[in-house]
Amino acid sequence: MNKKMLDELNLQIQEELNSMYIYMAMGADLDEKGWGGMAHWMRRQAQEEFGHAMKIQGYIRDRLQKAVFQTLPAPQATWDSPKKIFEAAFAHEQHITGRIHHLVKLARELDDIATEVFLQWFVTEQVEEEEAAQSVVDMFDKIKDSAPGMFQLDAHLGKRD
Repeated sequence: MNKKMLDELNLQIQEELNSMYIYMAMGADLDEKGWGGMAHWMRRQAQEEFGHAMKIQGYIRDRLQKAVFQTLPAPQATWDSPKKIFEAAFAHEQHITGRIHHLVKLARELDDIATEVFLQWFVTEQVEEEEAAQSVVDMFDKIKDSAPGMFQLDAHLGKRD
């Protein structure tokens, strides 16, 4: 594997673990504010991000290379509202989509067909990730400041598998 690709994949592991860290912080803030269902949604999202990091680490291993783990920055600890948290989650997913697209372009540039094929799963996954976060933001827009709506949304998000 080309060193530039290896370095970028290692950076993506850090991005995915940072995503996990961000979602855990969002969940903690939601828990503290009494929105247990929304916090559950964020914890499930954090678990997915950890899985993404491990998937990349496994690919690096399968290519007979070594994954290098780096320090994670401290995530933001509090947000103004649950809606702001989900808006931040959507924006973060857009950032990750940009990173994945960068990796695909680099794989093409380096004629690394194996890595390009491996990354296709992430391209599809990011479409789902963005849609999931944006759909929750859309729900907030529909319920506006309705207290019953907020409680229903919290209960709905608490059912995420």
